[in-house]
Amino acid sequence: MVVLLWLGLPLPTVLATLKCSEFFGKLSALHRFAQHELIDWGAVPRLGGMAVVGGAVGSYCQVALSPDLLEWVIVVMFIGLWLYLTLFKRVVDGLNLDQPWLLDVMFLGTCMYWGFVGSGGGMLALVVLHVFGGYSLVAANANKTLPTLLAHGAGLLVVATAGSVSWGHAVPFSVGAVVGAWVGVGVLTRTSEAVARGCLVLLLSVVILRFVFS
Repeated sequence: MVVLLWLGLPLPTVLATLKCSEFFGKLSALHRFAQHELIDWGAVPRLGGMAVVGGAVGSYCQVALSPDLLEWVIVVMFIGLWLYLTLFKRVVDGLNLDQPWLLDVMFLGTCMYWGFVGSGGGMLALVVLHVFGGYSLVAANANKTLPTLLAHGAGLLVVATAGSVSWGHAVPFSVGAVVGAWVGVGVLTRTSEAVARGCLVLLLSVVILRFVFS
């Protein structure tokens, strides 16, 4: 997202274009995670159904609402995730929030965010599955992949139909996403929880600074 913003694309076009690269990147990652047997296939029907519905509804809102609102939603979400990972993780994890109904509510909201904004939705889904689903950070990252794929697929249909995608940028970014996901999953499966958390904090910090100083 940061690169496309630096290239001068307006935020709604950036978010719509990223749905394409996210879709193909997640397709590549799903294949790799399945090879490593990290996918909880029993949870797929429930989470996948919410992903399709939430992704489509959120994407419709993205097309209809103000770009200024989109930017505020992104900033608030990223800051919230940063605070959880850096300051409040131990407190939140101790609240026993691993409840099926809470997971359903929070994950549906995450899927709507995927469709509405997209950027950072994977990190939000990772935290939701970790806190409310009881998955480790690595397993949560694996099990968000298929729902993310479905949400971005549904969202991509909406924004492509609306003519919001910059295909000249979407194609090379999608190729990069496929290669990056393939390599990244291989590295992630050999990574400790602490390193995975540190990488998330670093990525969140870069994106937040980009918005603060833009």
